[in-house]
Amino acid sequence: MAPIIKINVDGAWNKDTLEARTGCVIRDYRGHSLGGESDLSILSSSEETGAMAVLKGLNLAANFGHQNIMLESDAMSVVECITKKRKKASWKIFPIISAIWRKTHDFQYIHWNWVPRMANQAAHAAAKVANARVSNVRWMSQPPPSLVSVLSRDGLPCPHYLQA
Repeated sequence: MAPIIKINVDGAWNKDTLEARTGCVIRDYRGHSLGGESDLSILSSSEETGAMAVLKGLNLAANFGHQNIMLESDAMSVVECITKKRKKASWKIFPIISAIWRKTHDFQYIHWNWVPRMANQAAHAAAKVANARVSNVRWMSQPPPSLVSVLSRDGLPCPHYLQA
């Protein structure tokens, strides 16, 4: 099996403007940045934003050609909907959850992980990169300057037991 690629995703939603900022960061098992994305859109809830962040992370990993991934999110209700195949998800996020389930077929291996916000700082910072002037920012190995410091201090690489 190829090494596991770690994807952290996060979303931030503003209830007054309905602006949803999503961010994802992709790293190899040593913790080195492989790429990421920030996006700005209009969504109706924080839960919908969290689900959209997961879908965008999966899409980005598939676009980069990764097959074995560990996806981490601090949106507990979204991770539970995905992993437990809860059919009683909020009607607003169910179409996104269904798209996530379909997207999983693009990968050989996926490990889902809920993490506390403090362990998801890189994705949180990535979500902040999107703004009204530049709604989508994608990078390969060289992240935007505003993310370099948080990436360098954020967490440890993937656990050794997930390495090939």
